[in-house]
Formats: sequence, structure tokens, C-alpha cells
Amino acid sequence: LYISLSWTMGEPIKALTPRNILAADLPAHYPGTPKNWEDVSPLSSTPLSEIYETLTTEDQALFSQIRRFRGPWLLSSSSDRNDTIICCSHAFIDTMGYPSGSLAGRNCKCLQQGALQGPGEWNAVRNETLRSAFEKDEDVNVTLVNFHFKGAEAVPFGNNLTVLHLSDEEGVKWRLGVIKRVSCPVLGARPGKRKKEEEGDTVE
Repeated sequence: LYISLSWTMGEPIKALTPRNILAADLPAHYPGTPKNWEDVSPLSSTPLSEIYETLTTEDQALFSQIRRFRGPWLLSSSSDRNDTIICCSHAFIDTMGYPSGSLAGRNCKCLQQGALQGPGEWNAVRNETLRSAFEKDEDVNVTLVNFHFKGAEAVPFGNNLTVLHLSDEEGVKWRLGVIKRVSCPVLGARPGKRKKEEEGDTVE
């Protein structure tokens, strides 16, 4: 939902798109962008420094601002129909709790653990929203039911996922996913935990 607001007098406020929300100025107490790529997981197959070199000045500034949050983010190539995770933050790997090496190089849909994929079900509907936005190279925000691991248990949580399309001089080249944990109404009607043993110790 995009909302345009304007003052009664003066300049109009920017539309509240996912991009403008994440690009908004942060309070002064926020730390700066991590130096020397220290926030980037070593499991990333493509160095973030190489990706930065391709970005427009505007998208470099946007990504640098997002990295100031020190939160979970992940990157894929817009030309990859499988949206393989090629670069991600330490926070993404650490907070998800999956076995080492089981997220980088995979499609982040594995975080859904196959849950709510039937016709009309929560994740299925929102996956279709994502697919539609990706086809048009449009930024998008959805809330999914994802799972993180605590020991042997896969625990569901609401993932407010924002996907921004980042460009080089020729057009869109990358997809940046930014994760925020939120409440999700559908979780109240579902079992709270699933054991790895019951899932065959898989993260598909």
C-alpha cells in the first residue's frame, strides 16, 4: 500500500514506499555503516565490495544506510530465476540458526520450511505477490511465516520482508531483501514448533 501525503502548506512529503521508508534519515545515535565489510557473512559467494562497485550512487547510499541497522539482509541477482542467496549479513546467518552452509547459495524460500503453501494459504498468496513484483522489477513488502532454528526445533516467526531492486547504470541488477521480525496473525492457529527429526533434518 503506497500512501502519498502532503502538508497543507509547503513541500509534499515523499510517498511511503518501501524504498523511501528504509532510506529515511536515521537518528543521530545510530552507528555508521560497518567498515571493512565486517557485517558481511564469510559464507557469501560474491563479495559485497564487488556488488557495491556495480551500484548507482543512489543505491550505494541506500544500501549503506540499511547496513547501519546491523540487521538481517540478503542479496540475489535479478537475472537468477531461482533467486539464489549470493551475499548476506552475519545477522541473517546468526539469527536464523540454520546449520552452517545451509542458507548461503540457496533460495531464501527455504526459510518457509514448506509451510502454508496450499491454494489460498498465507505463504502461497504472498509468494505470488513476490513473483509478480519480481517480474516487474518492483520493490515489494510482504509478511511471511518463516522458521528459525533453536537447537533441533524449527520455530515459526513473522518475517516482514522488504525486497528492493538495486541498479547499475544499465538497469536493475540485484535484489536486496531486508528482514524484520513482526507478529503474524496466522501463527495463532498453528503449532508453535517443529523438530528437525520430523522434517528429516532438512531445510528445504
